[in-house]
Amino acid sequence: MTERINAFLRSEAALLTLLAMALISQTPHTAVLFHRLSPVADGPANLATWLHAVAYAIALEFATLVFVVRGQRKLAWLFAGVSIAVNLLYYAIGEITPIYVLSALMVSVALPSSIAFYSHSVAEHAGANPTQTDDETAQDETPQIAQDDAPLTYVPAPQTERKPARKAIRKRKPAKLTPEQRRAQIVESGMDDAAEIAAQFRVSMRTAQADIAATREAMINTNGVSEHE
Repeated sequence: MTERINAFLRSEAALLTLLAMALISQTPHTAVLFHRLSPVADGPANLATWLHAVAYAIALEFATLVFVVRGQRKLAWLFAGVSIAVNLLYYAIGEITPIYVLSALMVSVALPSSIAFYSHSVAEHAGANPTQTDDETAQDETPQIAQDDAPLTYVPAPQTERKPARKAIRKRKPAKLTPEQRRAQIVESGMDDAAEIAAQFRVSMRTAQADIAATREAMINTNGVSEHE
């Protein structure tokens, strides 16, 4: 039984329970003070004033816990001081005697301080860093430039060396044969078809026929001279 109690007191659940009880005790002080300073109203207007007072009290008293969890210690202690001032005003309606003033001062300081200390313990158990200052938090929250957003260095693409264009080589047309050269080749090849001669030497049919006649006449003359000898 004792071990279970000790385990519970060391757990985060115990801290949250004590913090909730302290906030529940402190919130009515702020709400009552807010309602006391508000204009006097009756009926629905009075209910609206109380709702407004409770919302104000919750926002103010939970600010200490929120800023502690966020690691902003200066703001957390600032709101703890505001809660102490609220409690002093809350208890400033009784008879002003030394004992009353001392009692009101102790209660006013103890409750907000307990809320601040419980908040720090909860933040430590949650893995937060309550000792981090506001300046360090601002540095941590400064956005860093991602590597993908860094300026890119332009690297020109390698250019391939262009080879000079080769000049087109024009084929020279074969020299045109003289009639004598053409007829000599006709005799050597033994061609006697005018169409074949015209296609071979690219001449007209009339020229081809004239070449055949000339070659035959030359052959006849050559054969006649040989017989006489």
